[in-house]
Amino acid sequence: MAYGLPGDELHMRGTPDVALYATGKIGIAVYNSNVNPEGGEAPLWHQSGGTSAGAPMWAGILATANSMRVQQGKKPLSQFESKEFGSGTLAALYSVGKSTPSAFMDITEGTNGDCGDECKAGPGYDYLTGLGVPNGKVMLEALAALP
Repeated sequence: MAYGLPGDELHMRGTPDVALYATGKIGIAVYNSNVNPEGGEAPLWHQSGGTSAGAPMWAGILATANSMRVQQGKKPLSQFESKEFGSGTLAALYSVGKSTPSAFMDITEGTNGDCGDECKAGPGYDYLTGLGVPNGKVMLEALAALP
């Protein structure tokens, strides 16, 4: 199977592709300057996690990797080409997942709802955490090293 996805007979990508900072229990501080639609003042500071925290973190990782690639005279990840995984940034991430598995840290425990196995993290790729979370320096070096 192209991505190592369970039950992926058509060799198509899964959702999610990657994970990062899913919990809101620990949370990062987020400032909210919007007015509360239900009236009254919205709390200015609150804890956040999940996509609201993970997406900008991934954006920073990919921007750093693209900067490293530009310094080497390479194209940005959005123009990456792979015979096995197609083109673009997702193809680059799956290529790194295959060539440098240590670039991702596997999330093996956790749940998100009651929808069966699709809502449970487990060893390897799963439909809750995708390929896993980035292993900082290893991830950056692997993305920068891609052709």
